[in-house]
Amino acid sequence: MTRVTRTIAATLIGAVAATLLLLVPASAGAIAPVKVSECGLKKPTTQPKSLILTCADAGVILNHLKWRYWGEQVATAMGTSTENDCKPNCAAGHDHDFGIVATLWRVKSNTAGGAQYTRVTVTYTGKHPGRRAVVYDLRLYTPEG
Repeated sequence: MTRVTRTIAATLIGAVAATLLLLVPASAGAIAPVKVSECGLKKPTTQPKSLILTCADAGVILNHLKWRYWGEQVATAMGTSTENDCKPNCAAGHDHDFGIVATLWRVKSNTAGGAQYTRVTVTYTGKHPGRRAVVYDLRLYTPEG
């Protein structure tokens, strides 16, 4: 899949998520047991207030997440993406905040036997230098044993 195709797909998924935000409030129905784990290290949870997406350096973090829908196949939230510009390098870089819609999807089973979201599409709702939407993989939780 080319970069352009991935960008178009991510944008379409974000558009569907934005539509869901308008149609279904988070309080509608029972919350499904699907969860998400931060970097595969933290115990999976539902509706986190923040989520680290780049686990090696925490260069991209979703913050202030307000969940509008949490279901068996998809979850959607509005919030902020805090991103390090890595200029002149990541250690000396500066954080910048961007408004986003986050869509969690691709449910798989983790080794602890629970259902977990394994992808997130981040769709920028305002200006972002160079991106409109991006897809991140989310690691499955593996309990230490």
